[in-house]
Amino acid sequence: MNGRPVYIRGVNRYEHHPKYGHYVPRETVEKDIELMKRLNVNAIRTCHYPADPYLYELCDRYGLYICDEANIESHGLGAALQAPYDFDKHIADDPSWEKIHHDRIFRMFERDKNHPSVIIWSLGNECGDGSIFRNGYHRLKETDPTRLVQFEQAGTQAHTDIYCPMYMRMDKIRNYALSNDVYRPLILCEYAHAMGNSLGNFQDYWDLFEAYPVLQGGFIWDWVDQGMEDFRDGVRFLDYGGAFGLQNERNDKAFCLNGLINADRGLNPHAYEAKKVMQGIRVKAIPNMKGEFELVNNLSFTDVSHYRQCWKLEENGVKVEEGELHLKLAPLGSMRFRVPFRTKMDDGKEYFVTFEFKTFETEGVLPEDYCVAYDQHRIQGCRAFDYQPDALNGGLTINETEEKITVGNENFSSIFDKRSGALTGLSLGGFNYMDTPVRPDFWRVKIDNDGWFKDGKYWKNAHQRCRLDTFTLSCEKRKEGKREMIKSVKLSFKVLVNVDPEDETPDLSEVCLIRRIQSIRMRR
Repeated sequence: MNGRPVYIRGVNRYEHHPKYGHYVPRETVEKDIELMKRLNVNAIRTCHYPADPYLYELCDRYGLYICDEANIESHGLGAALQAPYDFDKHIADDPSWEKIHHDRIFRMFERDKNHPSVIIWSLGNECGDGSIFRNGYHRLKETDPTRLVQFEQAGTQAHTDIYCPMYMRMDKIRNYALSNDVYRPLILCEYAHAMGNSLGNFQDYWDLFEAYPVLQGGFIWDWVDQGMEDFRDGVRFLDYGGAFGLQNERNDKAFCLNGLINADRGLNPHAYEAKKVMQGIRVKAIPNMKGEFELVNNLSFTDVSHYRQCWKLEENGVKVEEGELHLKLAPLGSMRFRVPFRTKMDDGKEYFVTFEFKTFETEGVLPEDYCVAYDQHRIQGCRAFDYQPDALNGGLTINETEEKITVGNENFSSIFDKRSGALTGLSLGGFNYMDTPVRPDFWRVKIDNDGWFKDGKYWKNAHQRCRLDTFTLSCEKRKEGKREMIKSVKLSFKVLVNVDPEDETPDLSEVCLIRRIQSIRMRR
């Protein structure tokens, strides 16, 4: 943009209101823009049709980019880069359908061409690929050579200016960035599926984006839950697929609830993660350099001096010092700086420094003193203290049979099964604290997004398919006077797990379990 690279910190936005459906009142459109600016969103993909013209007016005024998408989708006939489909039966390559496709593309263009917020035209979504779109791309580029045209269905073919895949794995994104023949930016048209408890690896995506110049962000799926207002016993709530007496009809269930915000425009928990990760200013700690940091400005047009630069030092969670910095750093730059701490730090206490970048005054929809970016780093951790359980006084003994290994002393004992590697017994003062063996557990409570992965169920009972491969035992000894005593014992077990019970091949995943029993200090 204007000669400078930009990151797309985008969202996919449906036209949705919890009471009026696809009719969105102007005040709700305004609320969307306000929340996007507060959450560090800088771009909108109008999935999967051009939006209300009022949205474009607000984006022109407050500064958000738009990827304007034509109202084209024929997913039911098949989509390129997904499951195979019959090209002969798909309308994407049928000349009799070209006029209606191009009509939708160019009506979008004619309506929105004078909005500076529109920086990308999109030819459609999940609609197959063929001559209709190749011709549409060239015709649109001839008509408007000033803007980029993207088409996800084209993949890396010539009729898209941006490689804009959806839900691409990070290893494949990295491979694209490392390819020698890359000449187009990668901007994900959809990623970070924000359904339910989500965005857990969102920071990993942005670490990748910021590591390679050819990776320039993407559009989160999506902005707002498509929930609808419902009432039960006089209580209002937001309902979803299968509601309103339609539970026996085909529906998307909670699959339509995948927004950063709910239908009422309240923030979902993962909205805060999105804001943090997409902030344009970062402060990074420099290893082994207490008080020195690196400031990174990933904004394309704004110097960091545009914001108040506040810091505070906390000692065991209590603020003990604060101040302001007055740094200047040009867009897309980085620098090192020091914080002038005056506090004398106690070795027995923990210290954190927090940096915040805030608005000096009201800026559009952002109020004065609004925090647009923050980072926190530990300056000093607590010094580890020695803890000597009475049960570990004295040395350890090891007793080994064909079936088990027992480690302990006169105060306690622990028993390991040599056939499985499991801890089967733990007793103290003659009382056994274990009813069942300790075993590997590969399961957690499922979240909504786990519905995408059909093999997830195999991990629930994977512990039943564990097989001990090898184990090793080692101990550390030291002399106490004339006696040699065992100070610590280390047992390492390698367990193989068949994660797919239907797969009869012997390829198994490795799980290494290390048990360590240590007498930290021995009294004479």
